[in-house]
Amino acid sequence: MPVIKRSEAKEIDEYKGWIILYGRRKVGKTFLLKNFVSWDYFYTVTRGLKVVKEERNSGKYTVMNTDAAIKDIVFSLKSGYKTIVDEFQRLPEHSWDILATAHPDGKLILSGSSRRVVEKILGARSPLLGLLAPYRLDLIKPCDAVVSLVKTGLSPEKAIEWAVILRDPWVIPHLDIRKDPSYELAQKIHFLVGAVIGLIGEVFTEEERRMTRLYEAIIRRIASGNWKLSELANSLFSLNLIEKGIPSQVTPYLDRLVKMGIIERIKTFKSRWKTIYKVRSPIMSILLKIDEEDFIYENIQYNAEKIEEKIRSILGIELQFFIGELLSQTEKKKPLYQPHDEIDIILSNKRKTVIEVKRRPVTQADIQHLREKAAKIGIWDIAIVTLRGEKTSEKIITPYKLVEKCLNQTIQ
Repeated sequence: MPVIKRSEAKEIDEYKGWIILYGRRKVGKTFLLKNFVSWDYFYTVTRGLKVVKEERNSGKYTVMNTDAAIKDIVFSLKSGYKTIVDEFQRLPEHSWDILATAHPDGKLILSGSSRRVVEKILGARSPLLGLLAPYRLDLIKPCDAVVSLVKTGLSPEKAIEWAVILRDPWVIPHLDIRKDPSYELAQKIHFLVGAVIGLIGEVFTEEERRMTRLYEAIIRRIASGNWKLSELANSLFSLNLIEKGIPSQVTPYLDRLVKMGIIERIKTFKSRWKTIYKVRSPIMSILLKIDEEDFIYENIQYNAEKIEEKIRSILGIELQFFIGELLSQTEKKKPLYQPHDEIDIILSNKRKTVIEVKRRPVTQADIQHLREKAAKIGIWDIAIVTLRGEKTSEKIITPYKLVEKCLNQTIQ
């Protein structure tokens, strides 16, 4: 199983004060903290409201009730130790006042998935207000994934393809990166679809919200390509899930899903749709789209070869967004998209560049065609990212060049 080293660990380690780390379920918070952040004591609050204490130096484990644990945590902080409390949202609220008495001694990291509890802890009436710096953990950053996978021995092109999928950490233990990504997903599609449906349900459970038919339908519609707000509203109205097929009926639910890290808003360039929506996790997007079209979850019988081809096609779309985010990370530019002009990416800063992503060798005709498309929207700088072939022009960015950009980024 590949281990992806995340750059967030250094940021968390180097921060001097107390931190509250939050993010969607199964995004890698616990693995990051346990394996890449320095700590002396690690407390895990279980669903049964027991607290498991782990001592780093001795490896000793102790199980205690929440009252005893709070006293122990305060003692460790006042003694100057680095202390992590995982699944902190399960602690009773009266413990917040007791924790606050230890500030600013030691270093406390609270970690959890419930945005509602995070907002309450950072709210006006909280005893912990002003004592904790919020830090949101998202999917694995593109360059972190690419660099780590190259170090396992994968070729740059395979590392990039796998990085698209493995950005969502929950899927890492289940896939064999020695195989072709589309083939591997197709072979395990039934299990993976079930897992992602369970993950969505778990997210809503943690937020103390029923996983209603409406929320699941929104996520599935977006995964299926209803990226525009008007299309999404009309689709939900046709299913009798909202009263009117107008954007205002859907916006509150979208806002909630964005805050939960399940979907994201994508900015467009000179489009009548200023914003489109997509499922944030590429693997979640791929699996839900396949399930919508082929009913994988209810149907054990399916054509693996047909599913593999569909995955390969959807993965190509997700690759475009991945490359846009990667180049945004390395070039310090904002990625924009142009959905109705067949332009993959526009990197925007003082000077704009149109980027096209291909999974085959690039020809001079490709370069000329991209120049013509870019000129139509008033942009003169272009580049083509290819996962196959050599650099035959200064306008071509090869997988090796992307890895080089990422290595430079991680060194900084």
